[in-house]
Amino acid sequence: MREVEALKKVQPNEFEESQAVQVEVSTNNSADGFQSAVQRLPQFTKTTPHGSVQIQLKQKQRAVGYQAMVYVCLPMNRVLDMNGNLRKPSPAKSKETVYYDFNGENAAFILDIIHAFGMASQQHNEDIRQILGKILEKTKP
Repeated sequence: MREVEALKKVQPNEFEESQAVQVEVSTNNSADGFQSAVQRLPQFTKTTPHGSVQIQLKQKQRAVGYQAMVYVCLPMNRVLDMNGNLRKPSPAKSKETVYYDFNGENAAFILDIIHAFGMASQQHNEDIRQILGKILEKTKP
């Protein structure tokens, strides 16, 4: 599959996790000796008519450092309710479940999601290649 081959070619310096976190420290001290600082975290976003995919660096919860996170944002006017109908416009309810119909029309969006995982980190890249490999195994006659 050409996607697996493309993921193998992602260079280590292309992974989101290898991007530098920038910290800008103010030269002016603020009240009580505290100094202000602003962190700039790299983020990659691809937006399509079918949704957007974001790769963001977030601080690890139980360790030092950052980890790449992949987010898929779906347009609410394209999601389906529990009965398979287009969801009516309204605020989301607590624990509401919606569905997204992946089909031939939006298949490229699935590939965008796969590529985002492949770019997020070396571990994400290896994981998504293994998943694709298992899918290909199952689809062979």
